[in-house]
Amino acid sequence: MKTSFHRVYPRIIFIGLLILMTVIPFGSNALQVKQSSNGWVIVLALGEEAKVGPLLLGFESILGDSRCPIDALCLWEGDGAILVKASKWKAEPVWHPLHTHPSFGSEFEYEGYKIALTRLDPQPVVDHPIPPDEYRATLRITETSILPTGPSTWGRIKDLYR
Repeated sequence: MKTSFHRVYPRIIFIGLLILMTVIPFGSNALQVKQSSNGWVIVLALGEEAKVGPLLLGFESILGDSRCPIDALCLWEGDGAILVKASKWKAEPVWHPLHTHPSFGSEFEYEGYKIALTRLDPQPVVDHPIPPDEYRATLRITETSILPTGPSTWGRIKDLYR
C-alpha cells in the first residue's frame, strides 16, 4: 500500500498545480486584454507590454500631447502621439508612432494585424500637466486578410503554389 500512495501522490499534486495554473491568471496583463468578435481591445499604461494573440505590444513613450484641454475652447482638437512597439516570434520588432488625430496616422499594419490607437487618457486639463505614469493608451488589434479577395481568388491562391 505504501508504494502505491507514493506513486499516486506526486501525480495528484501535479494535476492540482496544472488546474490552478489554468484557473488563476498570472501577471498584470490578465485584465487588460478583451477579445471581441472583430479582434482585441487592450489598455496599456506607459512602459507596459502585453501579449495579444501572437503579438507582443508595448506602449513605449509619449511623443507629444497637444490635445485640446477639456475645460478650454479650442479652434483645433490637437493631437496626442505615442510610440508603440510591436513584435512577433521570429519577426523583426517595429516601433511605430500612433496619433489620436486620424490625419496623422492612428493605425498601422504589422505581420497580418492592424494596430489602431482608439483612445489616449486622461484628457488634458488647463494648467494641470499629465504625469507620465497616468497615461493609458487604448489599442484595437484586428487581423487583416492574408488571402486575396475578389472573383479570381481561387486562381490567385493556385498561383501562389506554382
